[in-house]
Amino acid sequence: MRSHEQIPCQTVRVTDETAHHYFGYYDKTPWDESGRLMLGMEARFMDRNPIGGEPLTLGVIDTDQGNAWRPLAQSRAWNWQQGCMLRWLPSRPGKAVFNDRHADRYVSRILDVRSGTCEPFLDRALYDVCETNPLAATLSFERITDCRPGYGYFGLDDPNADKLQPEDDGLYLVDLSSGEVSMLVSIRGATVAGDVQPGPADRAWFNPIKFNPSGTRILFFHRWAAGACPGHVGFQTRVMTIGLEGQDLRCLSEGCRASHFDWLDDEHLLIFLYHPDGDGYYLINERTGEKTPVGEDAFGLDGHCLYRPQKDWFLTDTYPQGERGEQVLMLYECGTGRCIDIGRFAAMDVPDPSMRCDLHSRWDRAGRQICFDSTHEGSRQMYCVNVAEIVAGS
Repeated sequence: MRSHEQIPCQTVRVTDETAHHYFGYYDKTPWDESGRLMLGMEARFMDRNPIGGEPLTLGVIDTDQGNAWRPLAQSRAWNWQQGCMLRWLPSRPGKAVFNDRHADRYVSRILDVRSGTCEPFLDRALYDVCETNPLAATLSFERITDCRPGYGYFGLDDPNADKLQPEDDGLYLVDLSSGEVSMLVSIRGATVAGDVQPGPADRAWFNPIKFNPSGTRILFFHRWAAGACPGHVGFQTRVMTIGLEGQDLRCLSEGCRASHFDWLDDEHLLIFLYHPDGDGYYLINERTGEKTPVGEDAFGLDGHCLYRPQKDWFLTDTYPQGERGEQVLMLYECGTGRCIDIGRFAAMDVPDPSMRCDLHSRWDRAGRQICFDSTHEGSRQMYCVNVAEIVAGS
């Protein structure tokens, strides 16, 4: 792999070590529009997965008050990789949305950060929320737990556990104004598309899903593996997109394993592929499926990629590597190919892969700061690093 520049940046822990804190996945920002408040989650343990219905505390970090933590609500539908999908709700300043459990189903709730009040939202848990339209996309979290533990929620059984490729479960579009829910494509419907298809004995599921920037199409991974419980490895992945009326299903990549991604614009997405031409990041044309390598041999290891809001740099990381099990945080300048390692953080060992703490680094809304989760100081905490000087020349 090509050598990178080394510019170690100072990191600041913004959460209290008296408990464990994290934000979750890399595809959303914890910062509000003002840049003052950061969403976070607090747990009292980190050495096991949650028991079904076990609470997780949600709160905000006030960066104008010495990073003071203010607890606000609880969720009973969460995991270590993506939390409870806590995120700011577009077009509703000061409010966040998160997933929870009510009786025998998963739901979503709205949290008013100013007052600390919580109210019901929809009788369905949400996966992704569109930034430009009052829409959300979702899937069966019960199915994910059944197929790939650690990305669904614990406690409720998959109603389609006995079906390998169900027709009554799939990718759903949610109208946030009316609450109307429509299935765009079933798991079975995706199975029969494309050229590299699951066999009749393979169990299939969807995960993850993400709107394109303008909210006109949704990207999703169609995954499958042999056996009743695929687990963490050994599954195949196809990258697919679909329109908001269930039309024009496209298969962008099949026959090679795909991993983390981010949209550059409506027509292109950056994605890590385990490709016959070499493992690394590729830019895929969403209309044609054409793939262009990014960074040549700069990225031989999978990571969580996320474009800066200005789209001139992207941020990524690695899984633990080397004798110390260090996770590397790095920046890549799109116009020049400049790749910079800005930090290395030793990861704690975990008894189960679903409990690991990936850096899951994210940008602030101005593209000057980065927030990430880490266990390098002995507990799970949130950290920030200022990279304004590095990206200033862009």
